[in-house]
Amino acid sequence: AHAYFECYRPDTVVIAQGHDIVSAVLRHFAVLRGLRVVSLENTFHKDRLLWEDVSGVSVNRNLARNHYWRHREFVSDQTACESVNAYLCRLKTSKSGEHTSPDARLPDDCGSPRTITYLAQVGTDSSVLFGLRRFASQADLIATLAEHAAERSWRLIVKLHPKENPAFQDEMTTVRGLTAEALAAHAGFQAARARLGDRLVLDADNRYDTYDLIRRADVCVTINSQAGLEAALFGREVILCGDAFYGALGFTHEATDPAMLRFILDRVLGEGIRHNEGPDARAFFHIYTELYCLPKTAESIVRLLAARPAFARVDTPRAALTQSDTKTELLVNS
Repeated sequence: AHAYFECYRPDTVVIAQGHDIVSAVLRHFAVLRGLRVVSLENTFHKDRLLWEDVSGVSVNRNLARNHYWRHREFVSDQTACESVNAYLCRLKTSKSGEHTSPDARLPDDCGSPRTITYLAQVGTDSSVLFGLRRFASQADLIATLAEHAAERSWRLIVKLHPKENPAFQDEMTTVRGLTAEALAAHAGFQAARARLGDRLVLDADNRYDTYDLIRRADVCVTINSQAGLEAALFGREVILCGDAFYGALGFTHEATDPAMLRFILDRVLGEGIRHNEGPDARAFFHIYTELYCLPKTAESIVRLLAARPAFARVDTPRAALTQSDTKTELLVNS
Protein backbone atom coordinates (compact mmCIF):
# COMPACT_ATOMS: atom_id res chain seq x y z
CA ALA A 1 0.00 0.00 0.00
CA HIS A 2 2.84 2.39 0.83
CA ALA A 3 4.45 1.75 -2.56
CA TYR A 4 1.11 2.27 -4.26
CA PHE A 5 0.63 5.66 -2.64
CA GLU A 6 4.18 6.70 -3.50
CA CYS A 7 3.74 5.69 -7.13
CA TYR A 8 0.29 7.05 -7.95
CA ARG A 9 0.04 9.99 -5.52
CA PRO A 10 -3.80 9.88 -5.31
CA ASP A 11 -5.86 12.83 -4.12
CA THR A 12 -8.88 10.71 -3.16
CA VAL A 13 -9.10 7.12 -1.96
CA VAL A 14 -12.36 5.21 -2.54
CA ILE A 15 -13.09 2.19 -0.39
CA ALA A 16 -16.00 -0.11 0.49
CA GLN A 17 -17.45 0.46 4.00
CA GLY A 18 -14.07 0.87 5.74
CA HIS A 19 -13.72 -2.27 7.86
CA ASP A 20 -12.45 -5.01 5.53
CA ILE A 21 -8.70 -5.51 5.64
CA VAL A 22 -7.76 -3.91 2.29
CA SER A 23 -10.03 -0.91 2.90
CA ALA A 24 -8.70 -0.50 6.43
CA VAL A 25 -5.09 -0.38 5.21
CA LEU A 26 -5.89 2.11 2.44
CA ARG A 27 -7.87 4.25 4.88
CA HIS A 28 -4.95 4.18 7.33
CA PHE A 29 -2.44 5.53 4.80
CA ALA A 30 -4.91 8.07 3.43
CA VAL A 31 -5.68 9.52 6.86
CA LEU A 32 -1.97 9.74 7.72
CA ARG A 33 -1.37 11.64 4.49
CA GLY A 34 -4.37 13.92 4.88
CA LEU A 35 -6.14 12.57 1.80
CA ARG A 36 -9.88 12.47 1.21
CA VAL A 37 -11.34 9.02 1.90
CA VAL A 38 -14.71 8.22 0.34
CA SER A 39 -16.35 5.15 1.84
CA LEU A 40 -19.35 3.59 0.10
CA GLU A 41 -22.00 1.21 1.43
CA ASN A 42 -25.33 -0.28 0.38
CA THR A 43 -28.44 0.60 2.37
CA PHE A 44 -31.75 -1.16 3.12
CA HIS A 45 -33.06 0.70 0.05
CA LYS A 46 -31.57 -0.89 -3.07
CA ASP A 47 -31.75 2.43 -4.97
CA ARG A 48 -29.82 4.45 -2.35
CA LEU A 49 -26.08 4.69 -1.78
CA LEU A 50 -24.57 5.57 1.59
CA TRP A 51 -21.38 7.61 1.55
CA GLU A 52 -18.92 9.00 4.10
CA ASP A 53 -15.83 11.13 3.55
CA VAL A 54 -14.74 12.23 7.04
CA SER A 55 -14.32 9.13 9.19
CA GLY A 56 -13.74 6.95 6.13
CA VAL A 57 -16.07 4.36 7.66
CA SER A 58 -19.62 4.31 6.29
CA VAL A 59 -20.91 1.50 8.54
CA ASN A 60 -22.58 3.24 11.49
CA ARG A 61 -19.88 5.94 11.65
CA ASN A 62 -21.33 8.11 8.95
CA LEU A 63 -22.79 11.59 8.66
CA ALA A 64 -26.45 10.61 9.11
CA ARG A 65 -26.86 12.26 12.50
CA ASN A 66 -25.28 15.52 11.32
CA HIS A 67 -27.64 15.62 8.35
CA TYR A 68 -30.53 14.93 10.72
CA TRP A 69 -29.64 17.87 12.95
CA ARG A 70 -29.08 20.11 9.92
CA HIS A 71 -32.45 19.40 8.31
CA ARG A 72 -34.76 18.33 11.16
CA GLU A 73 -36.46 21.67 11.78
CA PHE A 74 -37.18 22.11 8.06
CA VAL A 75 -38.85 18.74 7.45
CA SER A 76 -42.57 18.87 8.14
CA ASP A 77 -44.44 15.96 9.71
CA GLN A 78 -46.50 15.66 6.52
CA THR A 79 -43.41 15.36 4.32
CA ALA A 80 -41.92 12.73 6.61
CA CYS A 81 -45.17 10.72 6.68
CA GLU A 82 -45.53 10.84 2.89
CA SER A 83 -41.94 9.66 2.44
CA VAL A 84 -42.37 6.77 4.88
CA ASN A 85 -45.74 5.72 3.46
CA ALA A 86 -44.34 5.69 -0.08
CA TYR A 87 -41.47 3.47 1.08
CA LEU A 88 -43.68 1.08 3.05
CA CYS A 89 -46.04 0.68 0.09
CA ARG A 90 -43.18 -0.65 -2.05
CA LEU A 91 -41.28 -2.27 0.81
CA LYS A 92 -40.78 -5.67 -0.80
CA THR A 93 -39.61 -4.27 -4.14
CA SER A 94 -37.12 -1.91 -2.46
CA LYS A 95 -35.05 -4.77 -1.03
CA SER A 96 -31.94 -6.43 -2.40
CA GLY A 97 -31.98 -10.21 -2.75
CA GLU A 98 -30.13 -10.94 0.49
CA HIS A 99 -32.66 -8.97 2.55
CA THR A 100 -35.89 -10.37 1.12
CA SER A 101 -38.24 -12.65 3.03
CA PRO A 102 -41.31 -14.65 1.98
CA ASP A 103 -44.92 -13.64 2.62
CA ALA A 104 -45.63 -16.50 5.04
CA ARG A 105 -46.90 -15.45 8.44
CA LEU A 106 -46.92 -17.02 11.86
CA PRO A 107 -50.24 -18.53 12.88
CA ASP A 108 -52.33 -16.06 14.88
CA ASP A 109 -52.08 -16.47 18.64
CA CYS A 110 -54.74 -14.30 20.25
CA GLY A 111 -53.67 -15.28 23.73
CA SER A 112 -49.96 -14.61 23.25
CA PRO A 113 -48.14 -12.74 26.02
CA ARG A 114 -45.82 -9.78 25.55
CA THR A 115 -43.66 -10.38 22.49
CA ILE A 116 -40.02 -9.54 21.80
CA THR A 117 -38.79 -9.77 18.21
CA TYR A 118 -35.04 -9.96 17.77
CA LEU A 119 -33.74 -8.87 14.34
CA ALA A 120 -30.45 -10.68 13.85
CA GLN A 121 -27.56 -9.74 11.59
CA VAL A 122 -24.97 -11.79 9.77
CA GLY A 123 -22.60 -12.91 12.50
CA THR A 124 -19.46 -11.85 10.63
CA ASP A 125 -20.85 -8.54 9.39
CA SER A 126 -18.59 -5.58 10.14
CA SER A 127 -21.41 -3.73 11.87
CA VAL A 128 -21.63 -6.63 14.34
CA LEU A 129 -17.89 -7.20 14.80
CA PHE A 130 -17.12 -3.50 15.28
CA GLY A 131 -20.44 -2.21 16.62
CA LEU A 132 -21.62 -4.67 19.27
CA ARG A 133 -21.47 -3.22 22.76
CA ARG A 134 -20.56 -5.11 25.93
CA PHE A 135 -22.06 -8.43 24.91
CA ALA A 136 -19.78 -11.43 24.39
CA SER A 137 -21.37 -12.23 21.03
CA GLN A 138 -24.65 -12.05 19.13
CA ALA A 139 -25.47 -15.56 20.41
CA ASP A 140 -24.88 -14.38 23.97
CA LEU A 141 -27.22 -11.42 23.37
CA ILE A 142 -29.95 -13.73 22.07
CA ALA A 143 -29.42 -16.03 25.07
CA THR A 144 -29.93 -13.05 27.40
CA LEU A 145 -33.25 -12.31 25.67
CA ALA A 146 -34.33 -15.95 25.89
CA GLU A 147 -33.45 -16.20 29.59
CA HIS A 148 -35.28 -12.98 30.45
CA ALA A 149 -38.31 -13.91 28.36
CA ALA A 150 -38.47 -17.27 30.14
CA GLU A 151 -38.30 -15.57 33.55
CA ARG A 152 -41.12 -13.16 32.65
CA SER A 153 -43.27 -15.66 30.67
CA TRP A 154 -42.96 -13.53 27.55
CA ARG A 155 -42.76 -14.66 23.96
CA LEU A 156 -39.51 -14.40 21.96
CA ILE A 157 -39.27 -14.37 18.16
CA VAL A 158 -35.77 -14.59 16.73
CA LYS A 159 -35.46 -13.71 13.05
CA LEU A 160 -32.02 -14.77 11.83
CA HIS A 161 -30.62 -12.92 8.84
CA PRO A 162 -31.93 -14.25 5.50
CA LYS A 163 -28.36 -14.45 4.20
CA GLU A 164 -27.58 -17.09 6.85
CA ASN A 165 -30.39 -19.29 5.55
CA PRO A 166 -28.74 -22.59 4.48
CA ALA A 167 -30.76 -22.47 1.25
CA PHE A 168 -29.64 -18.95 0.31
CA GLN A 169 -27.60 -18.97 -2.91
CA ASP A 170 -24.48 -16.92 -2.26
CA GLU A 171 -20.74 -17.33 -2.72
CA MET A 172 -20.16 -16.67 1.00
CA THR A 173 -20.98 -20.20 2.13
CA THR A 174 -19.20 -19.63 5.46
CA VAL A 175 -22.13 -17.60 6.82
CA ARG A 176 -24.78 -20.24 6.15
CA GLY A 177 -26.27 -21.34 9.47
CA LEU A 178 -23.62 -19.37 11.35
CA THR A 179 -25.72 -17.90 14.16
CA ALA A 180 -27.99 -20.97 14.36
CA GLU A 181 -24.94 -23.16 14.98
CA ALA A 182 -23.67 -20.75 17.64
CA LEU A 183 -27.05 -20.91 19.40
CA ALA A 184 -27.10 -24.71 19.19
CA ALA A 185 -23.80 -24.76 21.09
CA HIS A 186 -24.84 -22.12 23.66
CA ALA A 187 -25.82 -23.83 26.91
CA GLY A 188 -27.64 -20.80 28.29
CA PHE A 189 -29.78 -20.41 25.21
CA GLN A 190 -30.64 -24.10 25.08
CA ALA A 191 -31.71 -24.09 28.74
CA ALA A 192 -33.91 -21.02 28.17
CA ARG A 193 -35.27 -22.58 24.98
CA ALA A 194 -36.49 -25.59 26.93
CA ARG A 195 -38.24 -23.31 29.45
CA LEU A 196 -39.85 -21.18 26.74
CA GLY A 197 -41.26 -24.11 24.79
CA ASP A 198 -43.66 -22.89 22.11
CA ARG A 199 -43.22 -19.30 23.30
CA LEU A 200 -39.95 -19.30 21.34
CA VAL A 201 -39.97 -18.95 17.55
CA LEU A 202 -36.55 -19.32 15.92
CA ASP A 203 -36.72 -18.52 12.21
CA ALA A 204 -33.36 -19.85 11.05
CA ASP A 205 -34.31 -20.64 7.44
CA ASN A 206 -36.11 -17.42 6.43
CA ARG A 207 -39.51 -19.03 6.69
CA TYR A 208 -41.55 -16.02 7.80
CA ASP A 209 -42.10 -12.47 6.60
CA THR A 210 -39.75 -10.17 8.54
CA TYR A 211 -42.28 -7.36 8.65
CA ASP A 212 -45.05 -9.59 9.95
CA LEU A 213 -42.71 -10.56 12.81
CA ILE A 214 -42.04 -6.87 13.46
CA ARG A 215 -45.75 -6.06 13.52
CA ARG A 216 -46.36 -8.81 16.09
CA ALA A 217 -43.74 -7.37 18.45
CA ASP A 218 -44.31 -5.21 21.49
CA VAL A 219 -40.61 -4.37 21.31
CA CYS A 220 -37.92 -5.07 18.73
CA VAL A 221 -34.30 -5.68 19.70
CA THR A 222 -31.28 -5.59 17.41
CA ILE A 223 -27.60 -4.74 17.45
CA ASN A 224 -27.68 -1.99 14.84
CA SER A 225 -29.56 -3.51 11.91
CA GLN A 226 -31.18 -1.13 9.47
CA ALA A 227 -34.31 -3.25 10.01
CA GLY A 228 -34.43 -1.64 13.44
CA LEU A 229 -35.12 1.71 11.79
CA GLU A 230 -37.86 0.07 9.74
CA ALA A 231 -39.33 -1.32 12.98
CA ALA A 232 -39.42 2.22 14.35
CA LEU A 233 -41.33 3.30 11.22
CA PHE A 234 -43.95 0.68 12.12
CA GLY A 235 -44.27 2.37 15.52
CA ARG A 236 -42.46 -0.30 17.50
CA GLU A 237 -40.20 0.43 20.46
CA VAL A 238 -36.62 -0.42 19.42
CA ILE A 239 -33.76 -1.41 21.72
CA LEU A 240 -30.27 -1.11 20.22
CA CYS A 241 -27.41 -3.21 21.59
CA GLY A 242 -24.79 -1.68 19.31
CA ASP A 243 -23.77 1.61 17.76
CA ALA A 244 -26.30 2.45 15.04
CA PHE A 245 -26.37 5.39 12.66
CA TYR A 246 -29.97 6.05 13.73
CA GLY A 247 -29.34 5.53 17.46
CA ALA A 248 -29.09 8.05 20.30
CA LEU A 249 -31.51 10.46 18.61
CA GLY A 250 -34.32 10.06 21.11
CA PHE A 251 -36.60 7.51 19.44
CA THR A 252 -34.65 4.34 20.38
CA HIS A 253 -33.51 2.75 23.64
CA GLU A 254 -29.78 2.09 24.11
CA ALA A 255 -28.61 -1.07 25.92
CA THR A 256 -24.91 -1.18 26.72
CA ASP A 257 -24.74 -4.60 28.38
CA PRO A 258 -26.94 -7.55 29.44
CA ALA A 259 -28.00 -5.92 32.72
CA MET A 260 -29.09 -2.73 30.94
CA LEU A 261 -30.95 -4.79 28.32
CA ARG A 262 -32.95 -6.57 31.02
CA PHE A 263 -33.69 -3.26 32.75
CA ILE A 264 -34.95 -1.63 29.54
CA LEU A 265 -37.09 -4.65 28.65
CA ASP A 266 -38.80 -4.43 32.03
CA ARG A 267 -39.40 -0.70 31.60
CA VAL A 268 -40.82 -1.07 28.10
CA LEU A 269 -42.86 -4.26 28.54
CA GLY A 270 -43.60 -3.98 32.25
CA GLU A 271 -44.06 -0.23 32.74
CA GLY A 272 -45.07 0.85 29.24
CA ILE A 273 -42.21 3.33 28.81
CA ARG A 274 -42.10 4.64 25.23
CA HIS A 275 -39.46 6.59 23.31
CA ASN A 276 -40.80 6.15 19.79
CA GLU A 277 -43.60 8.68 19.94
CA GLY A 278 -44.04 11.55 17.51
CA PRO A 279 -42.53 12.06 14.07
CA ASP A 280 -38.79 11.87 14.81
CA ALA A 281 -38.20 8.36 13.41
CA ARG A 282 -40.12 9.23 10.25
CA ALA A 283 -38.28 12.54 9.88
CA PHE A 284 -34.94 10.77 10.27
CA PHE A 285 -35.90 8.25 7.59
CA HIS A 286 -36.81 11.00 5.12
CA ILE A 287 -33.62 12.94 5.80
CA TYR A 288 -31.48 9.81 5.58
CA THR A 289 -32.91 8.42 2.34
CA GLU A 290 -33.82 11.61 0.48
CA LEU A 291 -31.41 14.31 1.71
CA TYR A 292 -28.27 12.39 2.71
CA CYS A 293 -27.96 9.17 0.74
CA LEU A 294 -27.36 9.44 -2.99
CA PRO A 295 -29.30 7.83 -5.82
CA LYS A 296 -27.41 4.69 -6.81
CA THR A 297 -26.43 5.89 -10.29
CA ALA A 298 -23.14 6.22 -12.14
CA GLU A 299 -23.59 10.00 -12.26
CA SER A 300 -24.02 10.28 -8.50
CA ILE A 301 -20.91 8.21 -7.86
CA VAL A 302 -18.80 10.22 -10.32
CA ARG A 303 -19.93 13.48 -8.74
CA LEU A 304 -19.18 12.13 -5.26
CA LEU A 305 -15.66 11.05 -6.21
CA ALA A 306 -14.95 14.42 -7.83
CA ALA A 307 -15.91 16.44 -4.76
CA ARG A 308 -18.05 16.38 -1.64
CA PRO A 309 -21.68 16.57 -2.77
CA ALA A 310 -23.53 19.79 -2.09
CA PHE A 311 -26.24 19.62 0.54
CA ALA A 312 -29.60 18.66 -0.89
CA ARG A 313 -32.34 21.26 -1.06
CA VAL A 314 -35.02 20.49 1.49
CA ASP A 315 -37.78 21.50 -0.94
CA THR A 316 -36.34 19.29 -3.72
CA PRO A 317 -34.91 16.04 -2.31
CA ARG A 318 -31.79 14.92 -4.09
CA ALA A 319 -33.18 11.47 -4.80
CA ALA A 320 -36.09 13.11 -6.64
CA LEU A 321 -33.86 14.78 -9.23
CA THR A 322 -34.34 13.51 -12.76
CA GLN A 323 -31.41 12.39 -14.87
CA SER A 324 -31.48 15.66 -16.83
CA ASP A 325 -31.54 17.68 -13.59
CA THR A 326 -28.47 15.82 -12.39
CA LYS A 327 -26.57 16.50 -15.59
CA THR A 328 -27.44 20.19 -15.48
CA GLU A 329 -26.29 20.53 -11.90
CA LEU A 330 -23.04 18.74 -12.71
CA LEU A 331 -22.40 21.15 -15.60
CA VAL A 332 -23.03 24.20 -13.42
CA ASN A 333 -20.77 22.91 -10.67
CA SER A 334 -18.03 22.21 -13.18
